[in-house]
Amino acid sequence: MSTVISKLRPDTIRFWQTGLQYVFARRDPRRFVPLIHLFLYGNPFDPTSEATFIEATKLDLLRTMVNSWDWRIAPAIIASNVRLMEALAHPYKQVRDSAGVLMYILASAEFSPSYATVGDALADNLQHGATGRDFSRWTGTPGTVAMIEDMRSQITKWHAEHKPSSEGTSNYSRGSKTLLNFLVAGFTYCSRRITLSHAPTFLPLLAIMQDQNDDEDMSRLAKVIMQFTSQVLYTSTVVEDVAKDILTLLTDSPNSWHTITKTLPLICTLTFSNRFVLARETRASLMDATSSFLVHDQVEVRQTAANSLTSLIKCASGNVILDINEQFSQKLAKRLPRNRRNLKNVAKYNQLILTRHAG
Repeated sequence: MSTVISKLRPDTIRFWQTGLQYVFARRDPRRFVPLIHLFLYGNPFDPTSEATFIEATKLDLLRTMVNSWDWRIAPAIIASNVRLMEALAHPYKQVRDSAGVLMYILASAEFSPSYATVGDALADNLQHGATGRDFSRWTGTPGTVAMIEDMRSQITKWHAEHKPSSEGTSNYSRGSKTLLNFLVAGFTYCSRRITLSHAPTFLPLLAIMQDQNDDEDMSRLAKVIMQFTSQVLYTSTVVEDVAKDILTLLTDSPNSWHTITKTLPLICTLTFSNRFVLARETRASLMDATSSFLVHDQVEVRQTAANSLTSLIKCASGNVILDINEQFSQKLAKRLPRNRRNLKNVAKYNQLILTRHAG
C-alpha cells in the first residue's frame, strides 16, 4: 500500500478515494489499525518535500478518514503531530488548500470532554445566570483556539513585513490564503460553529486582505467570507457581538474609503437576516453608524451610505423610523448663509452643505 500511495497520479487518486470511502463507511476504525498506522506514521505528510502532488494526496487521504469516522479518528490524527502548521505558507497552492481544509475538519471533528459530574454541570450553569452557559459561542477545544491564534499572529507578523510583489510570492499572501480556506471550509464542508465563532474577530484582517490589489485570489476569498459572515442567522446573544465587530471595523480610523464602501452593505445583510433577533438599540446603532457616513468627504462613501440607509429603513420598525426622521429634520434645520461671496470659513460652509444634503 505504501508503494501504491507513492505512485498515485491525478487520474487515479479519485478512484482510490472513492474505494476507501466505501471500505471505511459504517465500520469500526479499529479494524483498519495497520492502514491507519501507514497513513499516520509509515508514510507521513512532509511539508518540505518537493513531490507536491503526493503530499497533497496524503492530506486528502487523511481527510477521507476524518469524513468517514469523524470524532473517532480525529484525536489519533492530532496525536500523530501532522505538520499542518508548517504548510501554512507552502509554495504550492494544492498543498495549502488541502492543509487548510483538513485543519478545519479536524478542529470541528475533535470532541470536547463534558463535565465530570452532574454537580459540576449545575455549578457551571449557575455561574452564567438563569439561562445557563451559552453553548452557541463554542470556539473549539483549547488546541483549536491555540492553533487559530497561532495562525493569526503569524499572518499579522508576515503582514508587517509584507511588500507588494507578484501574486502569491510572499509568505503573507500564501499564509493568508491558507487561513481563508480554513474559514471557508466551515461554510462548505462541515459544521459552521468554529467559523462563525472566529470569523467576526478576523474582520479587521479580512478588510485588509480584500483590499490587497496584488493578489486577486486573496481579495476574492476575503470578500466571500465577509459576505457569508453577514448572511448567517445568529442567536440573539451572538448577533449582538457580530454587530459590534462590524461597527468597530467601520469606525476604525485607519480604514480607507474602499473598506467602508465594502463594509456598509454588510450591515444591510446582517440586519435583514437577523431582523427578528436584533435588539432595537443595536439596530439604532447600526443605522446611526450608516447615516454618519452621509457627510463623508468621499462621494462614493456617501452614495453607498445612502443606498444602505434606504435598505435599513425598509426593514426597520416604526419607532426607529421616527427617530431617524427627527434626526434628519434637525440637519435640515441648519440654514446656509445668504451672503456666500466673502466666506471666512470655507471648510465649515462645505461641511454644512454636506449636512443639509444628508438631511
